[in-house]
Amino acid sequence: MSSSPVPVNRQIVLASRPTGRLTTSHFAIVDEAIPEPAPGQLLVRNILLSIDPANRAWMQAATYRDRLEAGQVIDAFTLGEVIGQRNTNVAIGAVVECAYTAAGKNMQLSTPKRCV
Repeated sequence: MSSSPVPVNRQIVLASRPTGRLTTSHFAIVDEAIPEPAPGQLLVRNILLSIDPANRAWMQAATYRDRLEAGQVIDAFTLGEVIGQRNTNVAIGAVVECAYTAAGKNMQLSTPKRCV
């Protein structure tokens, strides 16, 4: 009898600030437990992650947002499926768009205001 794998929240984090060309060494994969949504939050399983040129600027300096620091999850635009929620009017199974909310995570917590 085989056991099924324990689901994890896989995250893409900035491992080190790039000074030249980006390489895979600038990023790391971190696995954490899947969070439980708090009241008013959604748990979203990301389906699509869009990394934009702005991500490089965020790694270098503050822009219209704070600079991304080593160890932080990469922010990006995502499309995802709602797999959990607490006290929201968003249905389980709904596909939502989330913008720039630590979306480098396989699963993310968000509020309906951050996701459409």
